[in-house]
Amino acid sequence: MANAKALVKKDGGEIHVTHKEGDPYNKWDLVRKAEKRGLFLHQTVPFFKDDYPGYDNKRAHGKLSDLSFPVGEASTYKFKLKTSLSII
Repeated sequence: MANAKALVKKDGGEIHVTHKEGDPYNKWDLVRKAEKRGLFLHQTVPFFKDDYPGYDNKRAHGKLSDLSFPVGEASTYKFKLKTSLSII
C-alpha cells in the first residue's frame, strides 16, 4: 500500500484492494495495515468477477502461479488518504 499511497492525490484519490474474505485471508488485516500508512477505509463493496469483463485471477506464486482459482467470497476495500478533513 505504501507504493500506491505515493500515487494518490490528496483531492479524493482512492486505493482499491480486492481481497478474499474469511479465514485465513482476514488475518492479513488490510484495514490496520492501511491505517499504519496514513490511509482510512472509505468503503467496502462486494466483488463480482462478472463486473470486470476479461478479469482473470492468478495464484500469487509457486509452480502453479499461472493457474486461476475460484474467487469465492471477496470484497473490494476502498482507502483514502487521512487528512485533517477526513471523517473516519
